[in-house]
Formats: sequence, structure tokens, C-alpha cells
Amino acid sequence: MPASSVVQQENIIFIKGAVLFQNVAFIQKMLINVLKANKFQHYILDLRLLDVVDSSALAMFIELKKFLHSAQLTCEFINATDLLLSLAQVYGLEFIQK
Repeated sequence: MPASSVVQQENIIFIKGAVLFQNVAFIQKMLINVLKANKFQHYILDLRLLDVVDSSALAMFIELKKFLHSAQLTCEFINATDLLLSLAQVYGLEFIQK
């Protein structure tokens, strides 16, 4: 499995590597910690650096949306890979964009 990380530049957050069943809880925790530690009201989650995903990534994005809503934050999910975009469309997650 490729090494995975969460990188932040101002209000833009990148997920690098893989989001799979084996590491989804770790990635989700890193994302929530980044969101809790900052003072931005709006974030951009740039997905272009994701190498490998499975359906657990979609569950993570749904939970992330719930967290953002409860924290009164907004977020755009952009630059989804073709695989992620295909999975998102199957599950009706329109908030994930190309």
C-alpha cells in the first residue's frame, strides 16, 4: 500500500497516497485534526494526489461532510481521480468534483 498523508497549504488540504479500508480511519482522523486546528471557514479538499481508493474513501467523505456541517464549515471536494469520480457517481455523491 502506498504511504498516505494529509498535507495542508492555507485552506487547501491534499490527501496523498491511498485511502483504503486498512487506513481510512487514520486518514479521517488526520483530516478532522487539520480541520479542528485551523481557523478557516471554507476549505478545499484537493483529491488529485490520491493514488488508490476503495469504497471506504466514500464513507470517509460522507463522515467528513457531517463533521463540516456540525462545525459550521464549508468545503469543496475537487480534482477527483477518474476512479474516485466513478465511485462517487455510483453512490450519488455529487459534491465530489472533477
